[in-house]
Amino acid sequence: MTSTTARPTIFVGVDTHADTHHVGIVNEHGKKFDDREFDTTATGYAETEKWIRSSGLVARVGIEGTGSYGEGRPEYGRSLPLRP
Repeated sequence: MTSTTARPTIFVGVDTHADTHHVGIVNEHGKKFDDREFDTTATGYAETEKWIRSSGLVARVGIEGTGSYGEGRPEYGRSLPLRP
């Protein structure tokens, strides 16, 4: 018999800073799922995307930015497949 595990629906929040972005994930019930900090580099963006994709089905992404912090993040966030 094959076992399948349903992937959770997740909501992602990004707090942008000059050198790092702090990314938090909650489930569909608002319960904290996980959070991590990533560098604001091409490698850091790729690591962030990989981590988010492995965490569940993305329902929404919210980005909090101050000044120009996080200006690379919206383009990056569009590459995530959002759950319909």
